[in-house]
Amino acid sequence: MSYAYWRKCDFQVHTPRDPNWTGARPVGIGEVVPKTGAKATEADVDAARMQWAVEFVDLCESKGLEAIALTDHHEMVMVPYVQRAIEDRVKSDTDFRLWLFPGMELTASGGKQCLILFDADLSEDWRRQAQGKLGIAFANQDEKAAKSPKVTQLSLNYADIAKELDTLDGLRGRYIVLPNVSQGNSHTVLVDGAHGDFRRMPYVGGYLDQGQTIDTLGNKNRKRLSGNDKTWSLREIYPLPTSDCRSVDYAALGQNNTWIKLAEPTAEAIRQAFLGHRSRICIVQPQTPSLSVSELAIEGSTILQATILPLSPELNSAIGGRGSGKSSLFEYLSFGLGRSCYGLSPV
Repeated sequence: MSYAYWRKCDFQVHTPRDPNWTGARPVGIGEVVPKTGAKATEADVDAARMQWAVEFVDLCESKGLEAIALTDHHEMVMVPYVQRAIEDRVKSDTDFRLWLFPGMELTASGGKQCLILFDADLSEDWRRQAQGKLGIAFANQDEKAAKSPKVTQLSLNYADIAKELDTLDGLRGRYIVLPNVSQGNSHTVLVDGAHGDFRRMPYVGGYLDQGQTIDTLGNKNRKRLSGNDKTWSLREIYPLPTSDCRSVDYAALGQNNTWIKLAEPTAEAIRQAFLGHRSRICIVQPQTPSLSVSELAIEGSTILQATILPLSPELNSAIGGRGSGKSSLFEYLSFGLGRSCYGLSPV
């Protein structure tokens, strides 16, 4: 059984393969390796990328991040390296907690940009099928090159991306699209006259670039996102802050200060967080109890069967009909804490 708890998240992070990367990057096949002076082989490229991935995962931990998305432009070449680095860390440290959402930054028709995030366990084959559906020619990508090719914008309107992807039955529900709702850039969907596409899009959230937050948006854009401007939408669209981190030192990584309450590393969990953003998305660090009951083990009861119930450090609910054992459950919990209703003074 899993329960939702707060994770510090950064859902727009770029890697050295990104075409707009602004720092040092691993060499590609045939380029000269600085340390040896020899031309890089496939093994050299894989080793350099794996070393970067290990260092990147360590950096995420040092910044307190527990969920990230790699969102390079129209490709996911570096995702398997970071996945492997996380898997290796978990093997040596079972308490290590970092979820990776594979993703992409998409440039749709008209230059409007979106993030697409996939379930953490979605296979590479499904991710490639998604790229194909969007018109991204995977076969044209040189995976072992040091830098990805120049991005060509999609022929799709951003509002139609989900409709196209949902024609792949096995992909439905395993991704989430977040349009760019930033203030004052050329890729935002919140430009004057663009209300028609915004109103018909099926998405429940959006993202902000480079540390912007809902508090930094102008009144006009905040109203357009509020659900109270019928010209734009009757649904509230929460703008999620991201770091848009893309420098060699990753100084901006995690500086978007965003915590999301998630139960599992899935697109559906993110979607539910957007739908309940007032209680599940926070841009100041949430306050959680310093002491909590982690689980309740029951055995030898004539009322409830033997079981172990994991408990959330925040909110737990017991739901059942009359006589199903709700009061007994809480009485057992009280006994476990050294208290009982019999120890209370009558009212």
